[in-house]
Amino acid sequence: MFTAGPGLPRTEIGRFRTLLPMDEPVVSVDHYERIAQAKLPAEVYDYFAGGAGEEWSLRANIAAFDRWVIRPRVLVGVEERDTSSDLLGTHVSFPVLVAPWAFQHMADPEGDVATARGTARAGTIMVIWLCPVAGP
Repeated sequence: MFTAGPGLPRTEIGRFRTLLPMDEPVVSVDHYERIAQAKLPAEVYDYFAGGAGEEWSLRANIAAFDRWVIRPRVLVGVEERDTSSDLLGTHVSFPVLVAPWAFQHMADPEGDVATARGTARAGTIMVIWLCPVAGP
């Protein structure tokens, strides 16, 4: 039987799809992680949340992001907001790119295709890796 990552047969992945839609507004990246931990099988969550080897690169990345602070400008007019930008010659509504990662089909049976659809709906760019997986 084809295995879709750490110990989870591909035939079992589809049953988790109904768990993934979020029933509440997401307010931070940490919030996404808590939702994923609650809704994904433990072995799938552990794969996505973990890093390679001793996870020193994962810790360094978290520390780097922790150094960034978004400082809201208070008492400044916000009636005309525009988060759009031009990235790589493409106009996007939100200047955040979606990075590739392995075994996306463990979170959704359609794998990279589902991620591409979500990225397009958000109006931004998905970076494609060399070995995309479209699902079964």
